[in-house]
Amino acid sequence: MEFVNFRADGKLKKAAEDIAALEGRDKADEYREIFRLGVLEKRKQLAVSKYAKGEASLGKAAEIAGLSPWEFLDEIRRAGVHLNLEAGDILEAAGEI
Repeated sequence: MEFVNFRADGKLKKAAEDIAALEGRDKADEYREIFRLGVLEKRKQLAVSKYAKGEASLGKAAEIAGLSPWEFLDEIRRAGVHLNLEAGDILEAAGEI
């Protein structure tokens, strides 16, 4: 594991500490979990944005998000993004079955 050091807004730091206390966890463990979840969510948001703008195919966007094409379909549905499938996307997704 590598060391990461960054400044956090006081309110965010307090919220993370409150969550750690509620869960009975060490603050450092909670910071790592929140950071991990934030990175995963940011990857999904970036992938949905690139797909919606036509900058990434379904398969490439799923890869960016760290999801299978089928899981990524759920993400774009939740985001209300129009499904823009081409023949290559369907064949690529079919290969994941």
